[in-house]
Amino acid sequence: MRKPIYIILVLIVPILVGCFNVKENALIGTYSYSTDRADMIFVYKDHSYTHKYVNSKGRVYECKGKWKYRTGYISFDDFSFFNDAGQIGSGVWMSRVEEDDGKIKLIFSSDDDTYFGK
Repeated sequence: MRKPIYIILVLIVPILVGCFNVKENALIGTYSYSTDRADMIFVYKDHSYTHKYVNSKGRVYECKGKWKYRTGYISFDDFSFFNDAGQIGSGVWMSRVEEDDGKIKLIFSSDDDTYFGK
């Protein structure tokens, strides 16, 4: 009975470790939304961020705030989501951070495989 449990652990542990393996300084940079490149987040070293969305008419919507990182998760204070009409929600957004083949992803929805990627 020990052999199947050992095999499962050998397969699952590296996957779980990979999800929480991202170092804080690796988060700095520009992220774009996986389904809409006009939706971007700029994460800065001083723990500030800018979220910018350009709608189909070229109008720019933007919010700014502070971010925090706790192993495996990043949170954005005063975050706003936007669509073509403008702001559709605001507050604190907490996202799981994953690394996939060297690409850092801030997960929006695991169900839809949507994320902000760098």
